[in-house]
Amino acid sequence: MPTLTELKVRAAKAAEKPYKLYDERGLFMLVTVAGGRLWRFKYRVGGVEKLLTLGIYPDVSLKRAREKRDDARRALADGIDLGAKRRAKSDAKTNTFLAVADEWLLTKKASLTESTWERDRQQVQPLWRVPAERMKMREAHIVPLARQSVEILRALQPITGRQQYVFPAIGRDGSRSGG
Repeated sequence: MPTLTELKVRAAKAAEKPYKLYDERGLFMLVTVAGGRLWRFKYRVGGVEKLLTLGIYPDVSLKRAREKRDDARRALADGIDLGAKRRAKSDAKTNTFLAVADEWLLTKKASLTESTWERDRQQVQPLWRVPAERMKMREAHIVPLARQSVEILRALQPITGRQQYVFPAIGRDGSRSGG
C-alpha cells in the first residue's frame, strides 16, 4: 500500500534541512532547503545502492513518478541499469571532439593566445616550442606535434600569418569567435 498521497506531496514545504517523504518500492520525494521537490528512486545493483532522479514535482506528478519507478524496476529486472545508461548517454554528449577540444583550448589558452607568427615561425615543424618566459615553471616546453597538427598550422599560416597571433580568434576569456 503506497504511503504517499497527492495531498501529502502538495503540503511538503522547505525545512532547515533536506528531508525525504517515502512512498514504496524505492520511490521517495526529496524536499530541499530551497523548497524543491525531487522524485528519486533508490535501488541496488551488485549490492551497491544507487539513486535515479525521476523528475521534479509538480512537472512529474505522484502517479507519473510511480510509473517511472515501475519502468525503472522492469528495466532492472531485465539487467538494465538506467542510471548507468543515462550517464553513458551524457558522457557521449560531453566527450565529443568539440567538447574535448574546447576544454583543451581553455587549459592551453595562455600559451596559445601569446603564440605569434613572428616569434613562433619555427612552429610549422613537428615541435611546438613554448619559451621559458611563457611557462609557469619558467622552463621551456617542447611539445611534439602530430603530422595532422603540422598540416593544420601550415594551412592556417596563409590565413592568419599576416596578423600578429597564430590564433587571433581566441578571446581573453577563452571563447572562440565564429565557432
